[in-house]
Amino acid sequence: MDDDGIRDLIGAIYEAASEPARWGPIVRHIKVATNSHFAKLWFGDPNYNALEFATRPSDFLAFEHPELSLSDLGDLVRSFPDPSSFTEPYAKAVRRNCAPLGQVMNGHALVPIDEFRRSEWFHFLGKPFGMVHTIGAIIEPQTGRVGGFTFYRRDDDPNYGRGEQRLLDMLVPHVRRSLNLYGQLRMQNAKTSILQRSIDTLGSAIVLIGETGKIIFFNAAAERLLKRCPDLDVRRDRLRAKSHADTTELEQLIRRATGANGRRPTGGAVAIHRTSGGLPLQVIGAPVSADNRTVLTSGGQAVAMLAIHDPNGQPSIPQEIVATLFGLTPMEGSLLVSLSEGQTLRQYSDDHRVTYNTARTHLRSVFAKTNTSKQSDLVRLMSGVTHSVAM
Repeated sequence: MDDDGIRDLIGAIYEAASEPARWGPIVRHIKVATNSHFAKLWFGDPNYNALEFATRPSDFLAFEHPELSLSDLGDLVRSFPDPSSFTEPYAKAVRRNCAPLGQVMNGHALVPIDEFRRSEWFHFLGKPFGMVHTIGAIIEPQTGRVGGFTFYRRDDDPNYGRGEQRLLDMLVPHVRRSLNLYGQLRMQNAKTSILQRSIDTLGSAIVLIGETGKIIFFNAAAERLLKRCPDLDVRRDRLRAKSHADTTELEQLIRRATGANGRRPTGGAVAIHRTSGGLPLQVIGAPVSADNRTVLTSGGQAVAMLAIHDPNGQPSIPQEIVATLFGLTPMEGSLLVSLSEGQTLRQYSDDHRVTYNTARTHLRSVFAKTNTSKQSDLVRLMSGVTHSVAM
């Protein structure tokens, strides 16, 4: 493989951190370059036996075998008399900590070829399916999991030599960094999914706005409201009112909340009047705290949140979402909701059995996190917001 090919391959390795489907072509390319019969990239529990290993397809980022599929491998292992005790000799050596993490190793440096050929694994899978000579690396653990980046040749093929060792020595550090990033992104996406599902269960209509003012997520309640309410709709990924005047007010609110007006992002509220009469919709907007932007949505960074309150029957935002919206602690979220409902700071301290000075300390923190300076600003900001919700 020439220098340009290696550079392209390293670039693809880093792209695979966010696009795991790329691992298949990458591993296939290296398989060809190393004259291998079988290649895999696996991320799982190092203590798995062969049955567990072969029946967890989600642990494989790449599985490149000309004759076997992952399903075939699982069926083969299940047919073994005692599959739970059936383990590849190389894996046993890894469990004994014989393989330094991140270091490219020839399998026969861990298990001599004569010993390997005496194993049940060799007779049952190794020789018939070309899994005898091996080279690869164990990627450092993440949350109890390890990565196995491994290539195999058949029994009648020569063992791996210095050329393959040099190539993998060059690539493994990049694979390690990409897998670490992949693990972090997967954890991030899991947090995002959990939060989005939580937002989706709320009866309040929640809309998340990106830095350009476009909608990047709205929950099920918002979708239902937009379907039933002719005075609000979405055009070109932006929230629009039927009235031109209301649309202008709504755009200004979004610009304030996202900071697109060139100033420090702040919150506010606008009324969307109904052409059919009745109480207007209330749209409350606020910037999302920097700490929460990366976990709110996988569709892009949410820099502002809109809550649409229908006074004709829809409940408003719960305290938990208020806290998430502004990056508040539970106590600060409770204080903000209470003040928005008309309580004084003294009443809050009495009701919640905290000292007045403690309540003032929390209030100063709320001011800082919401970019406000007076209690009247908070009341305007949270107009129409309470902590009740319909599940």
